[in-house]
Amino acid sequence: MVEAVKKLSQMDMVSYERYGTIKLKDEGLRIAKIVNSKHKLLKDFLLLLGVDEEVAEKDACSMEHVVDVSTINKLRKFMEFVTVNPNAQDFIEDFHKYSKK
Repeated sequence: MVEAVKKLSQMDMVSYERYGTIKLKDEGLRIAKIVNSKHKLLKDFLLLLGVDEEVAEKDACSMEHVVDVSTINKLRKFMEFVTVNPNAQDFIEDFHKYSKK
């Protein structure tokens, strides 16, 4: 953990004092928000597919670090589409029935 904090400090993402508080700097906060947003999107998508919540949480943690930005953008658009499309709920329900076969 100490090495990770030192590395983040060298990257100007955190400030810390030995045995003291670790604080995110502006750049660290910006990146944390991006990672959190990716995580939420991926988890929500997996839950929409019917993945168990505990598995979705674990998988989203793994995926958020490797999924390309273009894929994240397409997933975000898909989730927006599902939210605004009046027929989407029927489609999702049909998928859930199909996936149980």
